[in-house]
Amino acid sequence: MEYTVFYSFLLIFGVEVTCGMKATPSAGAADVDAGVIRRLEMLEQSQRESKLEIQRLQQLTVEQSDTIQELRTEAVAQKQTIASLRDQVKRNENKMMHDYEHVLRQCSDVLKLVRDSERNQTGLLTKGIRNKRQSEEKLAFTAYTDKPMTPSPTEIIKFDQVLTNIGDGYNVNSGMFTANQNGLYLFSFTVSEVAENHFIWADLLVNGVKQLETAAETFHKDQDVQGTNMAVVSLQSGDLVWVATRTATQLPGGPAYRLTTFTGAFLY
Repeated sequence: MEYTVFYSFLLIFGVEVTCGMKATPSAGAADVDAGVIRRLEMLEQSQRESKLEIQRLQQLTVEQSDTIQELRTEAVAQKQTIASLRDQVKRNENKMMHDYEHVLRQCSDVLKLVRDSERNQTGLLTKGIRNKRQSEEKLAFTAYTDKPMTPSPTEIIKFDQVLTNIGDGYNVNSGMFTANQNGLYLFSFTVSEVAENHFIWADLLVNGVKQLETAAETFHKDQDVQGTNMAVVSLQSGDLVWVATRTATQLPGGPAYRLTTFTGAFLY
């Protein structure tokens, strides 16, 4: 077998040849050729494997590039989603604030209506009470005695001088007051004694039933005494009220002595 090879290549494998000459196989040349072939085959195999590895790496790079692109696309989509959610949250916050302000305004309007209603009801109630009072007949009196008396027990004291008698409820002839409507009435009565060793006990009676009493008693010649009491009583129309003595020695009176009095008034 004859081979024409370059010298530089054969030096790699330890073969001595003359450049441009035909090499005559020497002893062991066949072994050298077989080794070169194996080396070449190994290099070709390595080259194929490297090429395959490069292709695999290129494919992997492409796949990873695709994955990266997908991740980037997903990141952009997520960013857009987050931005959309933020906008939604902002819109919800604005809507909630608007609804809250609307509810506050409604509550304020309702509260104003309630207050106006309360004021109107209070005004109507006050007006109703005022009208009721105006519709009710006014009734009040004050009377006193202007002359001395020596009353007997249970005798009605006739307060014969009238200071006030609105509604004509008090009768100077009988000494009695007559209620002309149902309600509460205020009564006050006063008895007096002057000089030494005199006394009087008097009762306030409604239809003959004692309600309260008062008394006055003197112990020396220069003593003047008054006894007073007051009552609020509930009367029916037609009830009679008067003051009567229980026991007494005298009851002073005169134009200059308005000390023994009887007063009454309708309240409501």
